[in-house]
Amino acid sequence: MEMLNGKYVFRTLFSLIFVISLMSITFALVPTTEPCWVKGTVTGNGITADGLTVGAYEGSTLLKSATIVDGNYSLNSVGANTNDTITLRVLGADFNSFTFQGFCKTGSDPWVIENFTVSKQANGVTCTADAICTSGYCNSGTCQTRPTGGSGSTGGSGSGGTYVPGDTNTTTVVSETTEINDSNQEALRDALDGMNDEQGNPLYTPDQISNMVSNSGNYEIVKTILVQKIVSSTGTVYKVTVTTSIKNKTTGDLKDVKVVVEVPKAVTSSASNITSLIPFTTIVNDPVIEFTIANLAAGEKATIVYTANSSTLVDVNKISFADPVIRTATVVPVDTNHPVIPEPDTNKPVTPDNNVPITPAAPMDFTMLIVGIIVLLVIVGAVYFLVIKKK
Repeated sequence: MEMLNGKYVFRTLFSLIFVISLMSITFALVPTTEPCWVKGTVTGNGITADGLTVGAYEGSTLLKSATIVDGNYSLNSVGANTNDTITLRVLGADFNSFTFQGFCKTGSDPWVIENFTVSKQANGVTCTADAICTSGYCNSGTCQTRPTGGSGSTGGSGSGGTYVPGDTNTTTVVSETTEINDSNQEALRDALDGMNDEQGNPLYTPDQISNMVSNSGNYEIVKTILVQKIVSSTGTVYKVTVTTSIKNKTTGDLKDVKVVVEVPKAVTSSASNITSLIPFTTIVNDPVIEFTIANLAAGEKATIVYTANSSTLVDVNKISFADPVIRTATVVPVDTNHPVIPEPDTNKPVTPDNNVPITPAAPMDFTMLIVGIIVLLVIVGAVYFLVIKKK
């Protein structure tokens, strides 16, 4: 009976230790995960890539953007989910689409590697700037042929060409200016105080205005205003394209950033005349519109672009283009269950193999696991000799 009790104790201990060993091996073989970031190289074909902005889109929603520097870009904390289709765009044109992997293996760089080439695009392709079009002409969000104009007594002259009936159109640049916000809180407060809804009531409460004004210093806003004169068989219009970059100057990541834009009435009196490749919501038709930036990490920039046509000349020296205002933004909580991964060295070369989107994981270290198993086996042997052999 005592022998049986000894064997029973040995078998019980051995079974427990065997199960614990299997669990240890299983957990060791399953790597922990951290959110993936996206980076890669961008090669320019007929166009200089450096200085351009890469935007990561899910459908028409801009998730994250970054500037190309020395042929490389990096988009950390994209904010997409596993199996989302992400499209990389430059100047409004699509250059690369891939299925996003939400988590990368610990022990490797947390990067999804996507390399692509930027080249000038044919007519009909979406665009936000002339530079991306083979024709050198981006009109109403698509690349189009820019007529060279002609000559004749019936034509009305203009710089860059002469219009002749039968020609499609002639476009010339009237002005292009860049403005950087100066964090003038009084001017911002006055602008917000002057915003009313369709019934003439204040658009925002005093508390909302105070919050927006006090938070305005958290963002760097740079606007570029391009005015083009377009002459066609139907008349002359002035196309105004406003490109705004918004940088998160805080140390925290943000999501659902609501950007309010008041479009000068001297440009257009109706939001229905405003176009953008990025969806927006009309707040007031005369017009105040709102864009949503899905994710804006600390130190990162996002870009919004809108276009409107005016029947009269738009003189940017006489018209005030108010800075966009961040109405609300949600701070992304820090995941305390995982340590923050420092951003990998951007000087490290990017793998040229674009067919392998995830960098391989570093070899796993089984040293501690092996030591643990040896210790368990020693315990089993000791129990066997002390409990059974002595019986």
